[in-house]
Amino acid sequence: MFLAGFSLRTIEKLLKINRKVLSSFLKKEGYDIEAKTGNSGYDKYEKYEKAVHEFLEGKSIRELAKKYGFNRQGFSLHLKDQGIKVKATKPSNGSEETSKKINQAKELYNEGKSLQEIKKEVKLDGTILAHEFKKMGIDTIEEARKYKVNEDIFKAIDTGEKAYWLGFLYADGSVTFENGRYVLELGLKAEDVNHLEKFRKFIDTDATIDDKLVKLKGKEYMAKRVAIHNKKFVQNLIKNGCTPRKSLNLYFPDESILPKEFVNDFIRGYLDGDGNIKRFDRNTYNPQVYVSFTGTEEFLTRLCKWLDVNPNKFENEGNAFRQRFGGNKKAFNILCCLYDRGTVYLDRKKEIFDEWNKYLSQRNSLFK
Repeated sequence: MFLAGFSLRTIEKLLKINRKVLSSFLKKEGYDIEAKTGNSGYDKYEKYEKAVHEFLEGKSIRELAKKYGFNRQGFSLHLKDQGIKVKATKPSNGSEETSKKINQAKELYNEGKSLQEIKKEVKLDGTILAHEFKKMGIDTIEEARKYKVNEDIFKAIDTGEKAYWLGFLYADGSVTFENGRYVLELGLKAEDVNHLEKFRKFIDTDATIDDKLVKLKGKEYMAKRVAIHNKKFVQNLIKNGCTPRKSLNLYFPDESILPKEFVNDFIRGYLDGDGNIKRFDRNTYNPQVYVSFTGTEEFLTRLCKWLDVNPNKFENEGNAFRQRFGGNKKAFNILCCLYDRGTVYLDRKKEIFDEWNKYLSQRNSLFK
């Protein structure tokens, strides 16, 4: 609301938030609050409301802008947002200049700049900026906060930790590249929020972890998600094979992306994101464990080749396929291979492996 042109006084009235507290918060977030008789420098909403009535009575936008001292184009956008038709006029040099500034603002956003930084750099009215970003599908309230991120973290996959997180994002990350927007979103079950904290620490970001309501198979549940809006960060992921709509075109990374010494880390990350480890009881005397992976047929074929196991029959899993391996020999050997010397993992899946490892060790000692 603040970026859209509402004054602190108006926000206080609508949301019942003390404006002094809000002003203090905004200053901490890096916003400039230009106080004038208790209002912020963005205090134009009341003027807009008065001007709307006069516009409907026949006065022109130019007359009203001069009378109230606000930006003509900002008020025009306000009218459109209110559902009021505005007669189109021939573009002026001023509107062409605004168009250039809007394009510059989009480029700066794609470079990872915050909305406040963009506003200062392009010197564009906050209402116009908020309106244009809204058309791009960007939530100006959510994206207003500036956060840091190591945008070069995935430039080269040269450590096991980088390989693990690349594999995890291959499985669970959502990369978007639309209308000049570069976004990575990672959403997990609420119970796995600790894993999102690990990811935030790894990429050195203070981007917030937010709640997200997810609908799946007719049911709703609350998930946790973190979103990174940074062009260079996302481009590095795309370069390394983590592409948009990857459920349909996911390929196992070759050695130019993923060195052989880090393949097990990558697969462990992929397993944590889009795989399953589960115990089942074939009979009470010989319980078993199975491990499964979901992905494209090409990806799973290459994965099986690396693990040195013959692919089983491909099971359909929606638009993807699944490979499942059972038994305390084949499945457990796969897990031992993946967890050997591994330092990053999803805790709840690692606990299943540790429990099974302990069980098999105790069972084997009885038959010595």
